[in-house]
Amino acid sequence: MDQIVLDRAFYILAGVAYYLLGAIEIMILVRVVLSWFMSEEDNGIMMLLVALTEPAILPFRLLLAKVQKNSAMPLDFSPVFASLTIMLLQFIISLMTGIGG
Repeated sequence: MDQIVLDRAFYILAGVAYYLLGAIEIMILVRVVLSWFMSEEDNGIMMLLVALTEPAILPFRLLLAKVQKNSAMPLDFSPVFASLTIMLLQFIISLMTGIGG
């Protein structure tokens, strides 16, 4: 009986993680699109999106800064790498549990 409870708890936690990752991915996309039209200092929505998504994006931004140290690349690809990592994590959760079909 204890194993059944643990299995269900794992399945519930995996589901929460899967859909939370999906929400973060959507917020990253919205942040990127809105960043083309408004700055984060002016808008409360942008400030909220930055606060919620920066923990997922910052490690990739720091890594890319080291890699592109001598490059004059004006584009920030860290949201792309964060989204790809989130998709990979969702895929792994889906394979383990069948969540997200």
